[in-house]
Amino acid sequence: MVLARMINRYIVLALCACLSACSFAPLQPLPLENTNSKNTSAKRAPVFLAHGASSGSEPLNSMAAIKATLGNPHYDGIEVDLVLTGDSIPVLAHDPWINEDSCRRKDGAPFEQFLIKDIAFDELTRVFECRFLSANHPADDGQYYSLVSLSEVLHFVRHYPDDILYLDLKIQEDMTQPAIEYVAEIYHQLIAVEISNPIFIEVPESAQIQILESQFSDYEITKVLSYPAFYAGENWNKVGAWSALKTFVFPSRPLSTVTDAGADMLMSPTVVMSYSSIKKLHRERVLFGTFFVDTPKAFSIAIDHGADVIITDISPTHMSELSLKDKQ
Repeated sequence: MVLARMINRYIVLALCACLSACSFAPLQPLPLENTNSKNTSAKRAPVFLAHGASSGSEPLNSMAAIKATLGNPHYDGIEVDLVLTGDSIPVLAHDPWINEDSCRRKDGAPFEQFLIKDIAFDELTRVFECRFLSANHPADDGQYYSLVSLSEVLHFVRHYPDDILYLDLKIQEDMTQPAIEYVAEIYHQLIAVEISNPIFIEVPESAQIQILESQFSDYEITKVLSYPAFYAGENWNKVGAWSALKTFVFPSRPLSTVTDAGADMLMSPTVVMSYSSIKKLHRERVLFGTFFVDTPKAFSIAIDHGADVIITDISPTHMSELSLKDKQ
């Protein structure tokens, strides 16, 4: 098992080297106002979004992270993960389940893993509390807190209308509510709060882009497609290696994927996107975003690949030390 993981990782790294070697000069990001997106942010690309809303020190997907990051000049907005409860309340969580690895009952009693879609929001927050460790504290005990609803986030974010709100919808067959439930509930909440922030919404499958398009026909959002789709419980090394190989052999695949889906942007780890593929995206005014940017080296690669949106775990204090791009 360990050997297999090592082999997969080396495949990813080798393909990354091959893909990066396909260009002699760094690529330039797109001006965001000239893309296919209806939502025209005034911010210059690339924009930096805090992964899980955290600047690296606060728990991921927590109100503490949101309050610490919004308005921070080192970030242009926040990215949060959403899962629907049994009564269709979007809550901030990366995985579709609750287990003892990251959560506990408030009364201290043991419990078996269960899916968030199988419990109502009131019971979830009354009985359980969780912790999602940050980049700077990956082994820390962390502080437990009740899961945060999207409604709570929106009422806080609306006071920072220039900041981007990036919603990563964790949709997984048999483990979450269907996409149409996510999209309908998010649409109604955005309307109710009358939020004016730039909104990016990411979904894992092409068909779900059409659901976004249908529901948000009268509301400006940036429709983002995962490339590749990555689900809870999967081995990222295998998914990444296979996607990098397909992109290397078929450099037009990312463009055809986003065009067929009708998305405005592809969100991907840098290693699975070649320079050639990103050039094709930019030629058609399609945005490219990347995550897993948690080291100076990864940050440099993202910049060189012409990333338009970078989701990062690098804290503001470290980010200011990186002379990789002068954001004026």
